[in-house]
Amino acid sequence: MNKKKALLIGLVLVIVLLVGVLVGVLAGRGSRGGDPTPAAPSVPSAPSTPSTPVNTSMDDVVAGTGAIATSQTPGFEGVGTRYPATCVGAIQATAEWAQKVFQSTERRDAMLRDKHAGLHAFADEIAVAPGALRFTGENNKGTLGEYPVIQMLVGSGFPNDPLPEAAPRVQDGVVQVLKCSETDKTAAISIIAPLDDVESARGLPYEFYGWLNRTYQLQVVDGSWRLVHIIELRDKTPYQQLMKPPAFKETMDQARELWVRPATDGARDIIGYLTLNGQGIHYFQNKNGEWGQAS
Repeated sequence: MNKKKALLIGLVLVIVLLVGVLVGVLAGRGSRGGDPTPAAPSVPSAPSTPSTPVNTSMDDVVAGTGAIATSQTPGFEGVGTRYPATCVGAIQATAEWAQKVFQSTERRDAMLRDKHAGLHAFADEIAVAPGALRFTGENNKGTLGEYPVIQMLVGSGFPNDPLPEAAPRVQDGVVQVLKCSETDKTAAISIIAPLDDVESARGLPYEFYGWLNRTYQLQVVDGSWRLVHIIELRDKTPYQQLMKPPAFKETMDQARELWVRPATDGARDIIGYLTLNGQGIHYFQNKNGEWGQAS
């Protein structure tokens, strides 16, 4: 009996000892957060790409920048066709189209090709819908606002009159924002640009002492600005009243200042005051600088 009792006590002590060892092992593992798992090798982070500065001020737009797509029309390659749906993007779009197409004779041959087929093909790329912009129509005159573009390209039609030449420097000009709403997705913007060769541009519609004016009506379609219409003073649009020039006339000193090249800040002020009522006026950041490059 004593032997059995002693054996039983010994067995109990062994069990207690084993339990203690097991508890100690488990406690040790628990303090280390469970089974050790090999640490994942550290992966070096990719070097950050410098972000392109986003221009958000209409007073600091660099003319010649901002395009997110360009033309595929022969003769118009490289001309921007899509611009962000912001007010800065609207100015960038109109500056591009003024400099390279609608206030310039640089692409005369491409624009007049095959009875204006080239011009219409480009217009379809930037219009609110294909066919929405047409520069010829009944009596070969197109709509009021678009016809002056054709006049710029073909001239008066009289045999002895030379073809006009229009070489604008839009970045040296003046922008008037008649309207821009990123909420309504509509805009109306005037571009008045000094022409390099003022003598060859005499007599162009909306030419004022060597400065050429166009007003562009825009609308956002599929996330980018598209051209609705080139507005003419006789059109019936909500912007006619805003486009009416003031009732005063330039002085001789002001006229002489407008002929100066490169265009001066004084000339820009005169243009803004005399033709645009001084409302909604902006100048480009790269005025008197290079196209597409910040000064």
